[in-house]
Amino acid sequence: MNMSFLYSLSGKYIRRTCSTLLLATLCSTGAIASSTHTVALPSGNDWLNHITKGLQPYWMMEAAQGVPLGNFPTFRCDDGSLLDVSQPCPELNKSWINPYFDREYTRMKSRQIYGYGVLYHLTGNEEALKLAKAGVDYLLADLRDQENGGFVSFIKRVNRA
Repeated sequence: MNMSFLYSLSGKYIRRTCSTLLLATLCSTGAIASSTHTVALPSGNDWLNHITKGLQPYWMMEAAQGVPLGNFPTFRCDDGSLLDVSQPCPELNKSWINPYFDREYTRMKSRQIYGYGVLYHLTGNEEALKLAKAGVDYLLADLRDQENGGFVSFIKRVNRA
């Protein structure tokens, strides 16, 4: 089979899917004007203020950085502290989530890597770049599925509390 055809087909599919998702997101957030009203998007300064005063303090604290560095915790309380499974904080002490406290999810670690990348991109914070790289290093070294390819979905949690 002609692989360039498959690549072309998958590229078209990916572009179409991304376009559809973008349009759906814009419509659902009100970013596209309706006939009755428009919604203003945040300014660049609004985004910088949000990331430096709202997000950065939570994600740059030591508890977020993982042990070893880059092994970002799946569960943290709203105050930034690590989950103590023997005494979970109220926001995590829910029946739908507490059965999974023994898991560390790859997707959560990858989302945090992305967040550090965005933080670096918007602010130039070198420490955020260092953390993003440490997260990638951890994923590649410890969460790859060596037998089947790709990455594992989760690993059993080592109690850090």
